[in-house]
Amino acid sequence: MFNSYFCIMKYLTFSLTPFIITLVFCTQCNFKKNNNHNHTFTEKIFYPKYAKNFFFSQNNHYTTLYILINKKQDTLSFKLISKTQNSLPNSNNIIYTPVEKIIATSTTDIPYLEALEKETTLVGFTGTNYISSKKTRTLIDNGNIKDIGNLLQLNTEAILELTPEVFIASLNSNKNKSLSLLTRNAIPVLINNSWLETHPLGRAEWIKVFGALYKKEALSEKIFNSIEANYLSLKKIANKANHHPTILSGNLYKDIWYTPAGNSFEAKLINDANGDYAWKNSTGVGSLALSIESILEKSEQATIWLGSGAFETIEKLTDFEEKYRLLKATKTGNVYTKDLTTGTTGGILYFETGALRPDWILKDLIQIFHPNLIKKTPFHFYKKLL
Repeated sequence: MFNSYFCIMKYLTFSLTPFIITLVFCTQCNFKKNNNHNHTFTEKIFYPKYAKNFFFSQNNHYTTLYILINKKQDTLSFKLISKTQNSLPNSNNIIYTPVEKIIATSTTDIPYLEALEKETTLVGFTGTNYISSKKTRTLIDNGNIKDIGNLLQLNTEAILELTPEVFIASLNSNKNKSLSLLTRNAIPVLINNSWLETHPLGRAEWIKVFGALYKKEALSEKIFNSIEANYLSLKKIANKANHHPTILSGNLYKDIWYTPAGNSFEAKLINDANGDYAWKNSTGVGSLALSIESILEKSEQATIWLGSGAFETIEKLTDFEEKYRLLKATKTGNVYTKDLTTGTTGGILYFETGALRPDWILKDLIQIFHPNLIKKTPFHFYKKLL
């Protein structure tokens, strides 16, 4: 069912907090119980190649999707049961596949749906104005996708009227009180925390979760393999560079500079594009909150600055914040932003499409860091400030 994963036999002891999995490796995934009953139980575990926050198990009757949250101390599990089988009572941890009606809360979910040609199953979304994709915007304009409010104030009445078969939330909304109402009404709330993946390809690999929901496992595997091959090919090109430009990333916000942590997917992208990032050895998968003094100490002389906000020119940027004038990148005109490439309603494409297409981000960065290594093509996301 899920190709390219490795398979292991297990004696499985599982609970939500904490969960413990004892695994015994073997060449075949068949386990015969040693008791008075002559019964054979077959269980297979499928781990992703890059993603660390989900995995599958499969037995003779159904697949179980496990999603790891809260630094892997808690785990959600969902039984994915084919609609062709005898139905069980509705439950908040049973998802009948293929899913036909879904609600999402993050624009990062949109490219997964569209890649699998399942965008028409999206019936509700939080803040539809943030969606940039032309295909999904057409559905919104035609009234096929209802705006259900925002994560802090969900329109639960509208959600229940839409009768979704699964609600895709984010880690930040996991403790939202509105979501408990959905689970009490047997609506599975699936947490997409792909943004916590440490490898850019790990984020892209979440398409396999959506592939399982729609019984499109083979297609999701094919799409991911193509993205992976392109990413690794670009990484090999970047490795040929003899020069490693120093990179500054992030922005100053209310006297705090937010920059990618060393274990984040963004830091990994800079590294794979063969850039020298000052905080590459720091810990964490989100952002670091630093003082401007720390930034100037390590990156005042950085040759390239990524992520300068929605300013079209360096002059407007430095007029907004005079401290930016201290940076070498602003003095030499090597400032790039991903925030200017937007959809018709202002949504930033990097944060929508980039989740599935890290190869496109990597290609942009290689062109910025090593313009002589790769054939020049239009950027997918980044723009250079004038």
